[in-house]
Amino acid sequence: MFKLHPRKCPELGCVAALLHLALLLSPLSCRTQDIDSCSEGMQKKALISLYEASGGPSWVNNELWTIDAHCVRSPGLRPGVPDNVVVPDITLPPFCCWAGVDCCLSESYIANYTACGQYQCNCTVGKVTGLNLGRNGLKGRLQDVLNATVLTGLACSLRMAFLGGNELTGKIPQEISQLRDIRILGFSTNALTGSIPSSLEDLNQLEELDLSNNQLTGSVPSKLCGGTERPSNLRDLVLSNNNLTGRLVLPDCEALINLDVQNNFLSGPILDISSYRQLHILRLGNNQFNGTVNFDMFDLRLLVLLDLALNK
Repeated sequence: MFKLHPRKCPELGCVAALLHLALLLSPLSCRTQDIDSCSEGMQKKALISLYEASGGPSWVNNELWTIDAHCVRSPGLRPGVPDNVVVPDITLPPFCCWAGVDCCLSESYIANYTACGQYQCNCTVGKVTGLNLGRNGLKGRLQDVLNATVLTGLACSLRMAFLGGNELTGKIPQEISQLRDIRILGFSTNALTGSIPSSLEDLNQLEELDLSNNQLTGSVPSKLCGGTERPSNLRDLVLSNNNLTGRLVLPDCEALINLDVQNNFLSGPILDISSYRQLHILRLGNNQFNGTVNFDMFDLRLLVLLDLALNK
């Protein structure tokens, strides 16, 4: 424990010493908290909490879940890599072999590794990077499945979460913004209700968001691409087949390749897409949009599919 002795320093010197000590200790405390929440024990606890909250024993595939078995994985080689390239086997925490759980396999990016194309490189080896639990019979309210224990334990490392094609109900929790490194988020084809949380705007690394085929209501947050404050990484935004209303305003989405909001109740003028020069697919059909479409086909020369049918 640090102790200060006021009688041994002038008044102003003591204040400066206190401020200096606070600056030294506060970051250390924050770093310790981050390390603790990202420990192997906390990540295992998070996964078990998700398993129990979503009816894990009844999943279609729950192979090895909750079992502390020896786990060894290989990062694999991309097609065409010479056979003489050696790929190491990596010993990992047991939960890295649970069905649908992906973990980091390399601290650096190695182009020859298959795992590096699946967000499992350039990270801390053994940390959870992916949840591939789509079409697996998960049940329960999403805010209970992605509870505080789950989000806290996985926040430091999770990059991909695919929970589509299940029987999840409830709402998308505002606290999902804790997943600060998430790149792919997929909750499609469930029975989710409520609105799209504005906290999704805080996911700076998000590349793909698929919330299609649910029962979501309300408007589309206008800063899903981050706004002018930061460059956008969002490439795929799929919100089709919901009950969304209001105007569609998505500025600063220059990285978008696929925008699909068909089969909703969105209204107002069709959004300005003149700067979306990477756009390949634009589906706005079966809404209540009005007005005219103004854009230069040369600027959108990558566009291969345009659906504006069944609007006003």
